[in-house]
Amino acid sequence: MREKIKKNFHELKGAWLITWEFHSPNKKRDLRIFGISDEIIDVLDSHKGFDWVLDYTKNIYKVLMGEYSDKILLSKRGKNKMKKSEFFDSHFVSTHYQTKTYQELKKITDTKGIGSKRHKEVLEKWINYPCYISIGHNPSIRTRKVRNIKTYINQNDAECIEWQEKTVSGEWRNKKYTKSI
Repeated sequence: MREKIKKNFHELKGAWLITWEFHSPNKKRDLRIFGISDEIIDVLDSHKGFDWVLDYTKNIYKVLMGEYSDKILLSKRGKNKMKKSEFFDSHFVSTHYQTKTYQELKKITDTKGIGSKRHKEVLEKWINYPCYISIGHNPSIRTRKVRNIKTYINQNDAECIEWQEKTVSGEWRNKKYTKSI
């Protein structure tokens, strides 16, 4: 049964959704240990490019999880690319471009070209793959493209957000988060 809505707010057909994640049986409790009470970090325009969103997500992680020394180091100009690379290598950055499907697609493109039957099969699989960014581990920040995202106030006066996100199999599943009152 669908939850009763007291007041609708906003709705988008597509967006980048940025959330906190924690891989444990009690995600909410473990996030609170780190002072995180709200799992939703931000919502971005779905037309923002992947590289821009990746940089934005990295900056959020730096701001919210970095030590003072990390923040100063990563803010320096000049020969800073190596420092950023070292910082984010140690904080595990993962994207859909690192999946086996994408690696196979690149290999087939380089060896057989674009027209082969296998290329078409893998490309179709890749097109249906969810677009995501994950940074860190327990807690981590997860950014992914979602669709049909909307916010509302439920009957208990709690703000809710609902969306659909793509699974690895290419199916869309409904998700919901209710902000703690």
